[in-house]
Amino acid sequence: MSSNYSKRFALANRFWFHSLKAKIVFFTLVIFLAGIWSLAFYVSQMLREDMQHLLSNQQSSTVSFMAAKVNDQLDERLKALEEVAKQLNPAILGDPAALQALLEQRSILQLLFNAGIVVTNLDGSALADIPLSSERIGVNYLDREHIASALRKGKAMIGRPIMGKKARAPIIGMAVPIRDTQGKVIGALAGVINLDKPNFLDGITLNNSGKTGGYLLVVPQYRLIVTAADKSRIMEQLPGPGVSPWIDRVFQGHEGTDIFVNPLGVEVLTSVKGVPVAGWVMVVALPTAEAFAPIRAMQQRMLLVTLLMTLLAGGLTWWMLRRQLSPMLVAAKTLATMSDNNLPLRPLPITGQDEIGEFIGGFNRLMETLGQREEALKESETRYRLLADNISDVLWVLNLEQKRWVYVSPSVKRLLGYSVEEVLAQPVEHTTTAASNVNLKTWIAERSRLFSIGAAGSHEYLDEVEHTRKDGSTVWTEMATRYIRNEQGELSLLGVSRDIGKRKRVEATLRESEARFRHIFEHNDSVMLLISPDSGEIVDANAAAAHFYGYPVERMRTMRIEQINTLLPEKVSGGLAQAGHHEKNLFIFPHRLASGEVRTVEVRSSPIEVGGSILLFTIVNDVTEREKTTVELKRSNAELEQFSYAVSHDMRQPLRMISSYLQLLGMELADQLDGEKREYFDFAIDGAKRLDRMLVALLEYSRVGRLGEPPVWVESRSLLEDVLLILQPEVAEAQARFSVTGNWPRVCVSRDEILRLMQNLIGNALKFRVTGRTPEIAIASEATDKTWRMSVADNGVGIIPDQIGRLFHVFQRLQPRAAYEGTGVGLALCRKIAERHSGRIWVESSGEGQGSTFRVELPIAYLATEAGKPTNHE
Repeated sequence: MSSNYSKRFALANRFWFHSLKAKIVFFTLVIFLAGIWSLAFYVSQMLREDMQHLLSNQQSSTVSFMAAKVNDQLDERLKALEEVAKQLNPAILGDPAALQALLEQRSILQLLFNAGIVVTNLDGSALADIPLSSERIGVNYLDREHIASALRKGKAMIGRPIMGKKARAPIIGMAVPIRDTQGKVIGALAGVINLDKPNFLDGITLNNSGKTGGYLLVVPQYRLIVTAADKSRIMEQLPGPGVSPWIDRVFQGHEGTDIFVNPLGVEVLTSVKGVPVAGWVMVVALPTAEAFAPIRAMQQRMLLVTLLMTLLAGGLTWWMLRRQLSPMLVAAKTLATMSDNNLPLRPLPITGQDEIGEFIGGFNRLMETLGQREEALKESETRYRLLADNISDVLWVLNLEQKRWVYVSPSVKRLLGYSVEEVLAQPVEHTTTAASNVNLKTWIAERSRLFSIGAAGSHEYLDEVEHTRKDGSTVWTEMATRYIRNEQGELSLLGVSRDIGKRKRVEATLRESEARFRHIFEHNDSVMLLISPDSGEIVDANAAAAHFYGYPVERMRTMRIEQINTLLPEKVSGGLAQAGHHEKNLFIFPHRLASGEVRTVEVRSSPIEVGGSILLFTIVNDVTEREKTTVELKRSNAELEQFSYAVSHDMRQPLRMISSYLQLLGMELADQLDGEKREYFDFAIDGAKRLDRMLVALLEYSRVGRLGEPPVWVESRSLLEDVLLILQPEVAEAQARFSVTGNWPRVCVSRDEILRLMQNLIGNALKFRVTGRTPEIAIASEATDKTWRMSVADNGVGIIPDQIGRLFHVFQRLQPRAAYEGTGVGLALCRKIAERHSGRIWVESSGEGQGSTFRVELPIAYLATEAGKPTNHE
């Protein structure tokens, strides 16, 4: 005990902040610092708010001026276009030379629109262009929203900033309608501003807000930056809805000044003002790091002064406390010396008559009393240690009033793995299992009651208790107990515990094993038998077996398996031998019931040891109906495939005859047919050809799995290269970009079918592309030991998620035939090929216009069966 005290004292001296002086100094400094820092924080916050208010007003004025300036410039250009549009009429639009000359005379337009002027007809095709070097005449601009608005809605509009078709640079277009004398729209006059060339927005890109701030001009409806002081952000796409609440609020019409964190992760002071004529927003932003730099410098100076004052106050407080507490420090060192050197206890020196002196005097009297008690304890401990250290059983005393251990002999270490100190520090319940703990509480409560009323006398009790060892294992003990009262009159329990774990484990194992097997066997709903593999005798059967076969359990125990199995006896014996030697454990047998009915059953047999003998534990499942259903399903599928093949094959001849005679009739009556009748003939011929293509696709669909070659081992990357070679004309036409990644394994498949599957998926990615968008197709592959997964991702038209369920059915189309030609059978064919190879196919898409990803997962080795014989595979 003295040694522990000495160590704790030395540790406290080593870590000075555990001392009383350190704590008083610390709390004094905390109060001092809290006051000064609170004042500094309040002052800095007030100054920050004042500066923020001033900067906000300044920025608001600046952004309002810039927004008004941009608004006036845009309005001026729209009005200029409208004035010129009033001078255009149908006659001028019909005379390209006059129209071009008229435009070239309007030099003011060339000054206002640095990328030129375009006049389009009602279809959106350019009729005249300034300058002619732009080569825009004949180009159709109906896909530009500002031109479409002027032509279709008759409204002037400033369009979305985009990359120009001819300029190949970011441009802004605006257009006004051209009307005839009756007010009908007959064309559009459009002006184009090239942002890469000097323009009226250069005032924004050439100005900064402070040293690090700048201006932005944004189109809210497209979340697009038109221009900015930082030219690298021109045409930058801002985050979508939900990413930045402040940006969402601005795009909903909010104006004013706020502080927020921009998409680049910088906190900025931002002012916003709208540009009404275009529906744009002018933004000026200044990083708060620059805006509030003076406040931050002031805070740093205040922190320095506070630290200096803190050090001064702390030093003075430390000096004063050291003088006042020095007598207590001397007493503590004296105690440590006595403890470390095992010296006899002696009174501590008293240096003063103050409170500390009184404390040391009281401590001296306490040490005198403790010394006397220590001598008595040493004598008692010597007597008991001789007994406890030389007995193998565990002696213990439990105080029933306090529910705490009073004594435990050292032999508890061998029994439970806990030291004596660990046991004494734990509650009684800690070393017993939950079940034994409940029993102990019941026994102790009842026997304590009997002892208290004098009904038990000095009777001894023997009980069995399960304990929890330190390593988590359990051990059973036999516990002999006697109830006694200590000197204070408290009821205690004196006990001796002996290890009987080995005996209990053997008994429990035997009981549990027998009960578990018997319960499973007798109460299971499955048909179960115990059969001798040598003689075929049915040793035992459960109630489910008796119910299934129609014999009483007692009768079945006298039967042999040959009386149930209708196969020849030698085949039955062979099956028993295979199961007994672990060569095979699954069989399909015909079994005869007591009624005479023969049922097809699936039998699983495994050898087990029962009572020293090897028996076959057998589970029987009735699969008669399953086998019938399987045969009928195969027959139905074969008939359906034959019907599809016959219909698609035999109907093509009449269709070709109809198409041929319609063409001959059309040529014969060519001089007698007007335009409308000619169109009818074309519709009929086109319909016949389209139906023929659909029948060809249906014929191909019906042939999958019927006439295909047996599976062979091929390189999957080689299959991909063959497909890309076949599709080379389509790739060149679409100018598609491909990326091929991943691990392309060697697979065992029907080569032609997998080639068709890959061709359909990649061909669809090329076909269903978005006009004006370069197709980007990513083909990836990954493989494990058993499966191969391939994916084809594109940036095409995408799929509405609600429509994905229809995609892999025959003749289901999600796109209009006028836009994309096809039969609606290709993806159904892909699904059939994947399922024939025991695989699956699915598609993922975020929606229309978002592209799609088709994924196929197949086994590495597809073990098809041809004519009842499995194909060879590696």
